[in-house]
Amino acid sequence: MTFHVLTVPATDVDAGELNLILGRPAPPALAELALSHPRGGTLTLGVLGASHVVTIDSDAQRFTEQISCNTAPQRTPLPRSFEDRGYRLEARTRELSSAAIARLAGLLQARSETDDRWITGRFPGDASALTSLSALPERDGWSWSTWHLYPGPRCGTVVRTESRWTP
Repeated sequence: MTFHVLTVPATDVDAGELNLILGRPAPPALAELALSHPRGGTLTLGVLGASHVVTIDSDAQRFTEQISCNTAPQRTPLPRSFEDRGYRLEARTRELSSAAIARLAGLLQARSETDDRWITGRFPGDASALTSLSALPERDGWSWSTWHLYPGPRCGTVVRTESRWTP
């Protein structure tokens, strides 16, 4: 099953504090999903404390993307877009009503329960507090998407990212 009900509280609780951290060792994940590329190599999707880490191990090299509130050195506030050495990121932040966040959380949970290329972690306190990731192999690399849901009493925030990496 790739849907996980987590028992630890979320540590990244403010979408505005998310950072992009590339090339650093992956922190321990609360839940992980490893996918194999048909041409060799593995991508691991990891749910952190309301954020994520993606690690790619290929014959050519190792790559990591972490989007979290981590204050480690070499962090960059989450940009709307970023491109560097075969890596591309697009990020969008939206405010949604509590009802819309709940509907999106339900859709993401259902997808994670039926598609083995998806992983979702739900945090205690609100059924809409979740992080969801999915990935697909491409010809020579990978593409992946993430959703970070931060519900609130009347409205909440959704951070959606689309990434692609080619060695």
